Amino acid sequence: MAVLGAAAVAGMVLRPLRRTLIQLGWRIVEGAQSAPIAGQDAWQRYEIDWSKEEARFMVDGRTVLAAKNPSNGPLGLVLWIDNQWAAFSVARGLQFGIVPNAPEASLEIRGLRLSGKSIEIAKR
Repeated sequence: MAVLGAAAVAGMVLRPLRRTLIQLGWRIVEGAQSAPIAGQDAWQRYEIDWSKEEARFMVDGRTVLAAKNPSNGPLGLVLWIDNQWAAFSVARGLQFGIVPNAPEASLEIRGLRLSGKSIEIAKR
C-alpha cells in the first residue's frame, strides 16, 4: 500500500498522469470538504449525524456539509486545532501548506454525547 501511495504522489508531479490518477483516486475514495467555519472564538455546538446513506456535519444546528455514502467501517473521532491544509485537484495536483494563525489558540471540549448518551472525555 505504501508503494502505491508513493507512486501516486510521484504521479501528481507528472501532468500527463495527474488527471488519470486523480480521477481513479476519486472513484476509489469518495471525499467531501467544507470551508472553515468563521467565529471560532465562542462556544459552538458541533454535531455529526452519520447513517448508511449520508453523514451530515452541523454547527449550531446548521448543516455545513452533507456527504453521501460515507464509510461504513469502524470510525474514530479526533479533535484538534490545525493550521495545515491539503488540496487534491485535477488542475493543481496534490498540494500542502500552512495558514498563519494567531499566536495563541486553544480547544476546549465541554462534553460529548454518542447516540444521546454522555461519554467520558479523556484528559491529558
